[in-house]
Amino acid sequence: MKNLSSILDYSKDYCFEKIQGALSSWNSSGLGLTCLEEISDSIQELKGALEASGILASDRHWNVGNTVKEIEYPIRELLAYLKSPSASRLNADDANIFLFFIEEKWSLLRDMAQELDANSGEPQHR
Repeated sequence: MKNLSSILDYSKDYCFEKIQGALSSWNSSGLGLTCLEEISDSIQELKGALEASGILASDRHWNVGNTVKEIEYPIRELLAYLKSPSASRLNADDANIFLFFIEEKWSLLRDMAQELDANSGEPQHR
């Protein structure tokens, strides 16, 4: 099984700072969009690794699958906002709330990935 925690490595924390900067100042919106796309790609890579290892299909001990689903929607909405704020359903306050939610779920998924790696794909009962 691929090392899941390497997919959600700490280097992406820099991306969250750049996304926040993009939400605060449109001077850096391109970098923020690129960083959010990297976050999205990592979530899709994690989802693929979880599917390939059978963890999503047997997600009976904890809700890693639900957590992945919970992060996908706000990422899509925030991507749409960063691409075209006027065409998005979000306003600036919504965008900041979505970013906070994404960052919290990212952290939770990283913790889950580390636990899965430590236990060879078998989560401890929570």
